[in-house]
Amino acid sequence: MSARLEAVREEALYARVLLLFLGMPGVVLAVLLTIAVVAASLDRRRREQALLRRRGATAAQILRIALMEVGMVAVVSGLAGVAIAAIISILVLRTDLGYGGVLTWLAAAFVGAIGLALLANLIPT
Repeated sequence: MSARLEAVREEALYARVLLLFLGMPGVVLAVLLTIAVVAASLDRRRREQALLRRRGATAAQILRIALMEVGMVAVVSGLAGVAIAAIISILVLRTDLGYGGVLTWLAAAFVGAIGLALLANLIPT
């Protein structure tokens, strides 16, 4: 029994190390991709904001419009990403979503995706 528990403990440690080395590059790639997409549309956004200012919009109104746009896109894309991750986890990895804090990690990924989208889009605005 002791040998079996030790083997399970080693497998759990290996899984954590594997997650670190495979998951972290994915997170870094997602951050860089988000920043690249925002940077690609930065000139267009500046022109739109200048047009809104010419038509009498205040800075607060422009910020609210940008916040609503980014918020809607972030929520929809975050939900889609978490749903895809959950489906892949169930079908491919045979993971039980109620086991071991899987839902907690999915919720953390959702909140992180929304935060990243808001930061990447609202800082230039």
